[in-house]
Amino acid sequence: YDSTLDLAPETEPYYLQDAREPLPRSRRLYGAWGACLADPPYSESDAAEYTSGSEVYPNPRELVLNMLDAVNLGRRVGLLHHFIPSIPKTKARVVAEIGVQTGTNSRIRMYTVWERLK
Repeated sequence: YDSTLDLAPETEPYYLQDAREPLPRSRRLYGAWGACLADPPYSESDAAEYTSGSEVYPNPRELVLNMLDAVNLGRRVGLLHHFIPSIPKTKARVVAEIGVQTGTNSRIRMYTVWERLK
């Protein structure tokens, strides 16, 4: 049931689309996504290193809101990022915040998980 969404065709995603736009309805799960995880570039300068470039840097809050709109109530979405966006408490609640690093002398990231409430 895994599907990928990316703007870069060389990654051969299941959905070739900009994640800043509303997510497509899942063809495999009767419309709603079972869960979503995003690992976008962490800054505009990081985004400049990708094929799509910094002009399409995705706002972390916008990504989380799009993912929440794509899942049913009670389902979860996650974001791996340096920034934890503020999401309306009526829309979702944070259920996990986990520090992630790849080793010494590297920037730490946070994997944050929200559960859709509304």
